[in-house]
Amino acid sequence: MPPTQFSDVITTEADLRAIMGSPSELVIRKQLDHLDRHARDFIGRSPFLLMGTSGADQLGDVSPRGDAPGF
Repeated sequence: MPPTQFSDVITTEADLRAIMGSPSELVIRKQLDHLDRHARDFIGRSPFLLMGTSGADQLGDVSPRGDAPGF
């Protein structure tokens, strides 16, 4: 693990669950593996979004995107 400026770093899901607990059923049901009609409509009306992705290597990236609504 690379050095960090923080003294307390959560590195596993077990560490996170020990602090935060497990998500509720309501939260779990909100997870999507695709953009549904409502998400596409919301994005279509938005001038700005943050697109977050992650790969099989578990590395993530968040990129700002924006222009006129529906860009």
